[in-house]
Formats: sequence, structure tokens, C-alpha cells
Amino acid sequence: MINFGEREYIQVADYLSSDEVIKREFGAFKYVNDNFPKYVITMDKINYSQNGIKHLNLEDFY
Repeated sequence: MINFGEREYIQVADYLSSDEVIKREFGAFKYVNDNFPKYVITMDKINYSQNGIKHLNLEDFY
């Protein structure tokens, strides 16, 4: 997403219900080698942020 000249990467999932799902959703950014913000947005209340990728609850994203 490009917002006012700023770039952000956003991956959306319902819930991070297993290690496999976490690996898949965060793995979407595996080959994105820049310093723009990267987010995984879900309904989970637990923060799964990792490797500079921010995990946010949908309610906190707005």
C-alpha cells in the first residue's frame, strides 16, 4: 500500500492458529528486502511480531 508517498506492506489473515500459519503469513515478506514497514494484521490478541515485521490486531490497525 502506498499512502502519501510512503510505502507499507500489509498481509492479512483471520487468525494465526498454528505454527504453519504463522510461518506462511510472516513468510510472505521473506524476499522483500527493503526498510519499508511490514505488517501482519489478524484478529489475534497476542502479539506475534518477529524479525522487524509488526503483528497488529485488526482493531489496533485502524
